[in-house]
Amino acid sequence: MPIFSSLKKIDFNNNNNNNNINNINNNMINNNIENNKIKNWKIFSDRLINEGFSMSSVVDIESGEASSGFSIGYHEWQEILKLLSGKHTISINLLSKRYFIVNSSEFFVSGHANTSSFLLRRTNNKMIIGTFEFGKLTMDKAHQIINDIYTQITNSDKGEVVSNLFI
Repeated sequence: MPIFSSLKKIDFNNNNNNNNINNINNNMINNNIENNKIKNWKIFSDRLINEGFSMSSVVDIESGEASSGFSIGYHEWQEILKLLSGKHTISINLLSKRYFIVNSSEFFVSGHANTSSFLLRRTNNKMIIGTFEFGKLTMDKAHQIINDIYTQITNSDKGEVVSNLFI
């Protein structure tokens, strides 16, 4: 019986820790907004790293330039734009790795390589990209983290809400 009671205590503490992390993230977001626009995109790529992603970036859709995190090459950017515009491909090159596409739509792309996966979520003007190793995150948890960040971005900056899916 002591084992079960300690497990409940650990779970309770984890819930408190998650709430504290969410409060810190919300405070960081609120301090990062000026005139209803996000000032610094680095907090989002940093959050992905802190949550278990091995690499992360926020990339401008129009220019392909990284607002924070790793930079992507011109050909990588073009491949991503094709996927987001509805063209189908079986794989994409990202950070010198070939990822096989598992799921793609106008606003979300996921894929995997031998030992890692990547997720991409589109806002109106940016792409949130994260790569992670298989043992560090589950795909469900990675989706949840990316979706939480997307929600934070679109709640903070209404200009990032996807209203027209055509690139």
